[in-house]
Amino acid sequence: MNLTEVHTKDKYTGKRYTKNEKEYIKFDNGHVDMTIKGIKFYFDNLINGNPELTKSTNNVLNENNQTLLPELNPVLAETFISIRLNVLNIMFTRYSLDELFL
Repeated sequence: MNLTEVHTKDKYTGKRYTKNEKEYIKFDNGHVDMTIKGIKFYFDNLINGNPELTKSTNNVLNENNQTLLPELNPVLAETFISIRLNVLNIMFTRYSLDELFL
């Protein structure tokens, strides 16, 4: 799947905590408003490896991508939040606020 012209407005919440006399943040929630202009599907080896059915399925998905996009948007937004929360927490629990914001 290829997404194009993706625009997001994110908001994350978390709690500050102290460890070894340094202050850190643990993020626990996020919200994203996301707009996606285009989406293109390419799935490989679908339907028991039948190349004709795989090609037909990809064609149907891509011909109807603007119809499918509103249905997929909430799932994609939740996936983006999950990935970003993971990255934020890796960074903000590994490095103190003093180290990140010199």
